[in-house]
Amino acid sequence: MKRLYSLLKNEYHTEIYRFCISIAVLAAFYIFLLTRVAAWPEGAPTAVSLIPVFGFALAAVVGSFTAMGDEYKHGTIYTLMSLPVSGYMVIGAKFLLVFVKFVIYNLLMLSGFLTVLNRDLIVRVAQVQAVYAGQLWNAILKDSISFYLLGTGFLAFGIITGIFSYTVYRSIDIPFIRFLAAFIAYILPGYIAQKLSEWTVDILPPIWMKIYGFSTLNSVFNPGSVSISLTPGIFYILIAVLMFISAGWLYENRMEVL
Repeated sequence: MKRLYSLLKNEYHTEIYRFCISIAVLAAFYIFLLTRVAAWPEGAPTAVSLIPVFGFALAAVVGSFTAMGDEYKHGTIYTLMSLPVSGYMVIGAKFLLVFVKFVIYNLLMLSGFLTVLNRDLIVRVAQVQAVYAGQLWNAILKDSISFYLLGTGFLAFGIITGIFSYTVYRSIDIPFIRFLAAFIAYILPGYIAQKLSEWTVDILPPIWMKIYGFSTLNSVFNPGSVSISLTPGIFYILIAVLMFISAGWLYENRMEVL
């Protein structure tokens, strides 16, 4: 455990400056949107507040690859592989480095979105119909928390998939084959988990989740319910664990230093 802590401490020490700058830029972006609520058309600040989500998804994919790739880029992979720690600790440290960072980014984006939404839409609705505004806010808040938790799960799966894919890439010497193998390693786990979920969807009973939707701010508020199966999450977790084990084994036995 001490070795894992030392690895994490070293990793975060090298990342802290970029992390703080990213947090400051995101915070400044949402503060700017709050100042535009009165000047821009209704709904525009809320729509713009969702833009970082697309960059976040791309950055998470890139971050999962560069978690190991930066060691080669900066020439520190030999030092890393010479440390008296297991491959599983190294892979675990790399995973936690990327995962915790993007969980915080995600939480900041959710907070920024809800703050802008509250000022841009909910406050304006409250001026017309306070009861409806309260219902709308509670519904969106509940749905946002649900989507945050669901997104965090997919984020974890995507990060370990990227790390696994990169270890496969570095474990093969033939250039074309290594690219092909890395691509397959990135696509196949999610495909397998999804197919297993579809084939076994009736194994566990579904849970019911209430969702809320509205077409315009003046529409009738209509809550509805959908059933969500528990089985997909189980298979995604299982595949993620297998990728973690495989990545640790490849790191110890197959990855090349050069």
